[in-house]
Amino acid sequence: MRKASIVWTIMSLLLLPACFGGTRNDASTAGPTPVASVPAEQATTRPIRLGFTVLGSFEFTDMIKDKLEAEVASRENIVLFSYEGQANAEQQLADVKDMIAKDVDVIILNPVNAAKSDVAVKMAVDAGIPVVGINTIPDTDLLTTYVGSNDIQAGEIQMQFIAESLGGEGNIVILRGLPEQSSQIQRARGILNVLDKYPNIRVLEDETAKWSRNDAYELMKKWHEQYGSKIDAVVSHNDGMALGALDYLKEAGIRIPVIGVDAIPDALQAVKDGELTATVFQDALGQAKMAVNLAINIAQNGQVAKSYFIPYRLVTQENVDYFSAIR
Repeated sequence: MRKASIVWTIMSLLLLPACFGGTRNDASTAGPTPVASVPAEQATTRPIRLGFTVLGSFEFTDMIKDKLEAEVASRENIVLFSYEGQANAEQQLADVKDMIAKDVDVIILNPVNAAKSDVAVKMAVDAGIPVVGINTIPDTDLLTTYVGSNDIQAGEIQMQFIAESLGGEGNIVILRGLPEQSSQIQRARGILNVLDKYPNIRVLEDETAKWSRNDAYELMKKWHEQYGSKIDAVVSHNDGMALGALDYLKEAGIRIPVIGVDAIPDALQAVKDGELTATVFQDALGQAKMAVNLAINIAQNGQVAKSYFIPYRLVTQENVDYFSAIR
């Protein structure tokens, strides 16, 4: 079993303003390596033990992971077991089993697969461990709470922008994220909600590039070879794929509207430079801070709401400096 990386920190309790003994032996073959230790004067107080698993290493999920680990590191008397699911549902299930063996108090789950993640959540709940969902939604009602953004809204925002940019007619291609993940499912639904209002916009291709910049480059190349100048715009479920499509379009000397989601730093710079037409800001820091706050509150028997949603916001060249400053 893969060894977890752990962040040991020193804790100050922060309660959310919203409505919000002994441990078992490690199941892993090699014990965790602490980055720092709890001070000696606190050694008699059992720290809050949090587990966190992120679906895989992609631009936005890397941001969430870094910001969540930094948030925990700013607190006192918390231990974080942090895992990366490698975009593999079975690997993430193994991560959750390891967290249960490590006797964590709360699990923060960014699920790889909306449908299969219900097994991991049920396993944790059956072990008496509450689960906080973050960023992508597992297909289960057993979560204690969820924090993220409404991905249907993201799809609607980006498609509405492109529809207006095209004057309500034209041909588009769509780059999807990982299949069976809630973000791509819901962003696709949001895009279709808007397309229903624009019968003169035709979808030439709608295919997954698995959140990958390289895969998006290859798809864009294939589509251009097939359709040529018939493609009027590119709608991408995330910025990484949008930038991959843009990489090819720049090489081919083609300028058409391209929009992504997440507002990762490279995308913000591309918007500022006038290369990427727009993106949709998703608040990684806000999600990470709230997930940690919720987990601490739950570990201390506090009350939380069933879900917390942080709105998406459109980023264009007119307001990109603001979002770059807060990113």
